[in-house]
Formats: sequence, C-alpha cells, structure tokens
Amino acid sequence: MIGFIFYLCGFLFLFSLLSYIIPQIMISILPEQNLKKRYGKSWAFITGGSSGIGRSLAFKLAKQGMNLIIVGRAGEKMENTVHEIQTKFKDIQVKSVFADLSADPVVTTQAVLQQIEGLDISFIALNAGSGVPERMSRPNAKSLDLFHLNIVTHQHLFNALYPQLAKRPKQNNSKFRGGVLITSSANAVFTAPFVASYSAAKAYQQHFAECLSLEAKVIGIDVVTVVPGGVATRFHIDAPPTDIKLPAPTNGQHPDAVASRALSSLGRFVECDSGLMPFGLRILAKIFDRNILLKIMMAVLPKTSLITPYVDENGNDRDAVYPESSNSKSSE
Repeated sequence: MIGFIFYLCGFLFLFSLLSYIIPQIMISILPEQNLKKRYGKSWAFITGGSSGIGRSLAFKLAKQGMNLIIVGRAGEKMENTVHEIQTKFKDIQVKSVFADLSADPVVTTQAVLQQIEGLDISFIALNAGSGVPERMSRPNAKSLDLFHLNIVTHQHLFNALYPQLAKRPKQNNSKFRGGVLITSSANAVFTAPFVASYSAAKAYQQHFAECLSLEAKVIGIDVVTVVPGGVATRFHIDAPPTDIKLPAPTNGQHPDAVASRALSSLGRFVECDSGLMPFGLRILAKIFDRNILLKIMMAVLPKTSLITPYVDENGNDRDAVYPESSNSKSSE
C-alpha cells in the first residue's frame, strides 16, 4: 500500500511537471503569430513601446505590416523609436501618443483616447511597467505613482479599449477579432522582500489575463500574459531612487526574445514564461508548498546581506528612532 502511494505521488508530480514544461517547449518551437494575417490590416496599441520589450514588440509588428500606436513619455527614446520604425517600414503608419501613465489615471486615459479616436485597434499590449525596491515600513515616495502605472491607468485604458475590440468585426472570414498581451514579471511568482507592491501588481496583471482569457476566447479574442525573468533593459537604471540596495541583474535576456515568445504563445497558450528565473521558480513551486518556502526564507533571510543593513539582531529598523521602553526605565 505504501509503495502504491509513493508511485502515485511520483506519477502526479511527473504529470504536473510535464504539463508545465511541454507547453513552454512548444512556445520555443512554434513560429510567431502574424497579427496582420490573423486580425487583418489594423492598429496595434502598445504602452511602453519606446524601449525594452515594448520596443521589440513594436518592431516585430511593424515588420508584419501592422500600424502602430506607441504610448510613452515624450523624449529622445520615443522620438528615436518612431523615427527608426518609420524609416525602416515605410508601408505602415506610426502614431506616437505622449502620456505619463503614472499620473492621474482618468485624465491620462482621456488624453490618450482623444488621440486615437476612430482607429481600428485589433491588438492591445499593456506592457509599460516600473518598480522601486522599498521597505513597507518606509514606503517610497514614488510607490503610489508606480501603482497607477502598473495597474490603475492600464485598467482604465483596458476598460475603454477592450469593449471596442469585443465588438470589432472579424476580418477576411477569420475566426479572430483581435488580441490582448499583458506583460507581467517573474516577481509575480517569486516571493521576495522589498518588492511587495511591485510583485503584487504583476501578480494582479497575470491573474487578470488568465481570467480574461476564459471569456475572451469564446468571442474570438486571444489573450496572453508573458512572465519574463531578468531582461537587458534600462528598467533598473530608470527606476526611481531608493535606499534599498538589491543585487543588480546580470546577463539578462534580450527584449527581442521575450517579444518573440509572447507572439509565439498568442492564441496557443495563455501563460508564457521567458528566461531561466520563471522556469526555475515554477518548478520549485511544484516541489515545495508556498508555506514551506516562506518558512525557509523567513529563517534564512535575516542572516543575509539583503536584510542585515536595515534590521538589527533585535528586529529593530537601524534607521528608526524608537521611544524608550517603559520596561527599561529604572524605578525611582
């Protein structure tokens, strides 16, 4: 009986492991979806399209013949990206929409919508994102602005654009109206100190995409969420200043690789991991329950250089001034 239980547990673990690994291998093998052929000649809406993963996605879609709406802050990066795309791909249209997605979400959304009114948008890529390491006992001044960027403004934009996508006529006898891509992060599946707000925001985006896919598929809309590990972008360089010193990522994957996996997964699999970090974390989560992982990390982290610069051996914030305890006062 005990032997049977062990065999059964081994089979279930192997099945769980293969059910994760096989789709991720297939994503690596399958070609990128051609959005122009799938959705017809139309516009792709990309936030954060002037740098990093968004920029790579913009170039790939321009090569396919999709018109582009690139949303981002005004500046040299935006100007250079738009100029390069227009120079290289002369048969498409590129519209740059200047917006600070960390500002007031209602005002920002209205400003964006005014500039794209009447355009036939078949693909929505909610890609822009940023984070800042912080101790939750000392929240960073930019934390709520980044919460707007990562979740609130994107949700406003989605709520405005998706109903139009859901009513978009199918093109050329196609079964598909359009697609949605949401860029999450390995932080969505990785439990770590000093990134609680950012990690929770990315977990929201990932779960939102997964739930959305169940109702979107039946009306011909593809949904994919890409979960990248370390990426060779300016993400950490451009992040707001912070007193938290985390190890800088090295040898990150190229943004082109992340964009390629996302397009290969679109319409085939909803969740697409990119890079070694999410692969390792997913497999680790199949071995250890999250409660066990948290217990291990709670025991180990206080002894590491991640925590010791900020918390002393008594559990006190090294930068805080604590009132004198009544128990420590000498009686008169």
